Amino acid sequence: MNQLDKKSYTVFLNSTDKISGSNNNANYQINWDDFLPRDVDFYKVVFSFQTSGGYYRDNYSQFQISAIGATTTPTFQTAIAPIYDATSNRTSIVLSVITNVFYASNYVIIGGTNYLIIQGANAVGNTMIIQGNPTITLNTNYNGITNTSLTGNTIANYTGSISVGQTINYNGSSFTILSLANLNTNNTTIIVSGTPTAALLPINTLLYASNGTTYNGARIVLNNLGRAFCFDTSTRGQSLTLGYGFRDVQISTSNSNCLSTFYMQNAPKTISRPNQNMINIQVYNNSNVFTGGLLQQNQLLVNTDYFSNPLTDMTSYSLVLECIPLDK
Repeated sequence: MNQLDKKSYTVFLNSTDKISGSNNNANYQINWDDFLPRDVDFYKVVFSFQTSGGYYRDNYSQFQISAIGATTTPTFQTAIAPIYDATSNRTSIVLSVITNVFYASNYVIIGGTNYLIIQGANAVGNTMIIQGNPTITLNTNYNGITNTSLTGNTIANYTGSISVGQTINYNGSSFTILSLANLNTNNTTIIVSGTPTAALLPINTLLYASNGTTYNGARIVLNNLGRAFCFDTSTRGQSLTLGYGFRDVQISTSNSNCLSTFYMQNAPKTISRPNQNMINIQVYNNSNVFTGGLLQQNQLLVNTDYFSNPLTDMTSYSLVLECIPLDK
């Protein structure tokens, strides 16, 4: 007999109906006697799963800072007339006077306009390259955008990824990383563009650096407080894993990324008839994530904000369980 020809019993779950817990670790009350026949001991369970939209990014780096140093406004004068390359749309400027350092990915102010620095300079006679073709007068002072020194205090043994070009994000504010020194030590120094204050980047508060985005999947666990006929290599014993949800293919920065599992996309699971009315559903991130600077496995799935900062929970979801009676 075709499986679709058999009488089955379906449970429709919505995370907003949970009686306790979070979306990624929810408890539901189901009166199995209402619809499951009492003379059937075993069932095949298949499911479909769909979350509402979120960012759901995996990659971010965590760290703390112990001090925010003074900001600097570098100035320079040109030694010779700047050279403009129309092909690359870049101007080369040989410096005759320089105070502090011009960093790549920072900006310089010329004639009230900001120009992106492609190649930085830190000494007299160095060549600084900027995007565009500004009017530059010889022997005139020009200012660079200010930058700030952050000193890390929990970078030691850090296994994440912090690199030049990333942004440090906190509460909707972001600052581009221009330079790094003494990485993975307690006195790691991070130079960022702009002038963050202690109010924007609170001392000893966990901060994040954005990385390349990975859209991964999730493991969905069902504990119906009954026997399951399956094995798990992680526990070396019975598995509670119901199956896996998969993120959509898009890599958009919008908050419309979802996790989905279609009917029969995972192998059916054999379970004994539930004997208690409470079930627990947990959703785990398939990707390893960094927590407190350490790589962690088996973390409950959470959504992130636009900057990849992890939130406290995942978005809401719907889950459909189909219980198909097995013949004795």
